[in-house]
Amino acid sequence: IEEYGLSEYAEVIGPRSGAALDAEFEWCDMGIASLGRHRNGITRIKTLKNREYAARGIPFVYSENDSDFDGMPYVMTPLDITALVRFCDGVNLTPAQIRASVEGTLSWDRQMKQVLTELFEA
Repeated sequence: IEEYGLSEYAEVIGPRSGAALDAEFEWCDMGIASLGRHRNGITRIKTLKNREYAARGIPFVYSENDSDFDGMPYVMTPLDITALVRFCDGVNLTPAQIRASVEGTLSWDRQMKQVLTELFEA
């Protein structure tokens, strides 16, 4: 960040939790989830980070496929920095609208029901 003169745009803050983490998320315009996983041969993944961003109502970008979010209007993939800036400026959804898109489908209850169904009813 310092080497490239980006301290006005980014900072490394270290671990946060609870109210401190909530405060950091409040000023975020865009979330950056997993990038470069294809280098390890991973093309499909369901990361907690993607779910956290959606639950907090933050548009985000990732590099792999996540069937819960592929094609959502608040997700950009693949990553192109110029397009990312345009995308971020063009997301016209409120945090509440983004959160509403995952309520009822990505709750722990719903996800665990899928796991149990797969394990015991398949």
